[in-house]
Amino acid sequence: MSDLPIVIAPPRRRRFVELIFNGFGQAICAIAVAVVLKSVFDEQSQDGVSQNERLAVNAIILLFTALLLAGLKYHERVAAEWLGQNYVTEIREVSFAHLMRLSNVAQTRLRDGSVLLRFVNDLSALRQWVSIGLARLLVATALVVVSLLGLFIINPFIGGMLFLAVIIGAVSALVLGVKIDASVRAARRQRALMAASLNERISQLNVIQAFSRRRDERKRLKRRSRKLGDALIGRARWIAMLRAVVQLTMSLSIALVAVGGIWMLAHGLATRGELVAAISVVGLLTPAVYDLGRVFEYWRGSRIAREKLINLLETGPVLATKGERRRLSAPSGEVEFSDVSVNGLISNFSGVAPGNGLTVIKGPNGAGKTTLLMLALRLLEPDQGVISVDKQDIARVQANSLRRKIGIVSLDFPLFRGTVESNILYAVPDLSQESLSEIARTCDITITDDRNGQGVYLHKFVAEHGSNLSTGQQIRVMIARALAKTPRILLLDEIDAHLDNDGLMMIENIIKAHKGSVIAVTNNERLLRHANAVLNLPGKTKGSVESNLHRAEIRNSEVVRLHAEESER
Repeated sequence: MSDLPIVIAPPRRRRFVELIFNGFGQAICAIAVAVVLKSVFDEQSQDGVSQNERLAVNAIILLFTALLLAGLKYHERVAAEWLGQNYVTEIREVSFAHLMRLSNVAQTRLRDGSVLLRFVNDLSALRQWVSIGLARLLVATALVVVSLLGLFIINPFIGGMLFLAVIIGAVSALVLGVKIDASVRAARRQRALMAASLNERISQLNVIQAFSRRRDERKRLKRRSRKLGDALIGRARWIAMLRAVVQLTMSLSIALVAVGGIWMLAHGLATRGELVAAISVVGLLTPAVYDLGRVFEYWRGSRIAREKLINLLETGPVLATKGERRRLSAPSGEVEFSDVSVNGLISNFSGVAPGNGLTVIKGPNGAGKTTLLMLALRLLEPDQGVISVDKQDIARVQANSLRRKIGIVSLDFPLFRGTVESNILYAVPDLSQESLSEIARTCDITITDDRNGQGVYLHKFVAEHGSNLSTGQQIRVMIARALAKTPRILLLDEIDAHLDNDGLMMIENIIKAHKGSVIAVTNNERLLRHANAVLNLPGKTKGSVESNLHRAEIRNSEVVRLHAEESER
């Protein structure tokens, strides 16, 4: 079972210890203020010049204590925020690293809205628990316990009353915690549904407009918003009740000190200085007790966030290297599929894409053509069988070593927001300007800016997913991005359907000049003429499954036929 990093672990452990001592320091300051005020008010009736001197000394002590208390508060807030940010940074890195190891199948199961919720709301909930909840719990607990102990020493009756009030408030918070937990879960569920719905609708606005569903979608949004609003109001109601209990606890504490103190003062059980000291301690403890009341709220939120993040870390399957991690050597780029099966897509497929030439993958829709490319790139694991590159099992080599040898051009691998140049340089940031210019010319990308034209140039802005470029322009940039890696194996996934005659000519030239193997999913007769081999996927129709030998015969005969036609022309 996957788990999250431990909160109290180096280097955070030292900060937590600092916060505990910080709480003790604040408690000592509170007791010092109480002692000084008790001294001032108990000695107020004494005459003599020494009284002014004592007042001056006590004033200096109070000023110094106030400055020290302010410094401790400053350190507490900064250290607490550092703890929260350091913890969520580690979780964010662990979660992102896990996502990077997921197979293509696992990635398709994840909803964009839910993943975004993990990285935003859930991490925020954990940060609040660590920096506002756990950190303040340590400080406030030390402050409250030591301060009440000091007050108990000053006057046992008043200290006992305050302790009783705090216990009542803590028990009330525990009772309300169950309701808070349920309301937080309900609010999170509605927020997740809203995020998923909005994400889908916003990305498909053209579909809504084309099918005249604007009014219905507004009604749908209104219903969803009402449910989310009700859930958030319900959560706020229980949280507000918890905070009200904390506020009531402190109000009762002040009332108990005032009424009980006056009664004890009248009966000689307390002095005026002890009463003032108790009130000062209550004033200093009020923010700490209020923080303790909110700790429970943050803890409940973090529990749910933790569950969701653990679920994310348990998402699979994960691509893992088998045995010793070796680097890949791919002198020719030959790719071989040996008895490969992928549940529901491919069954016992074998075939070879020879190095230093073009291999075309053909087959009906849903036969698994793109799946073969994902297998070669090791973004997908076969249920059985072996995929080899130049006789090396790719499951036993370093994934990065494999993928550095492979370039892929597919609309399933969209462009990033930025410029055309930044997208081309994505895999090879240190590519020389000379190489960049050569690749740009190969892909018909203008090197100099042409802001008034309709073409593609290096400094042209690219919107998210390349939405401001035509499909053909996107493909040109994707090809340039793949070529920048100087890959030994170049994968082309049905890109010819989106290219004009000039684009097809560009692809033909790239195939002829490429030093290595090119594997293309295509049914384009023009590209098939350049094929050295054809891999046929039969699909799932009844009676369509052929033997490996028969598929090889079809492949060879088709290549011979196309080359004969080319010779006749």
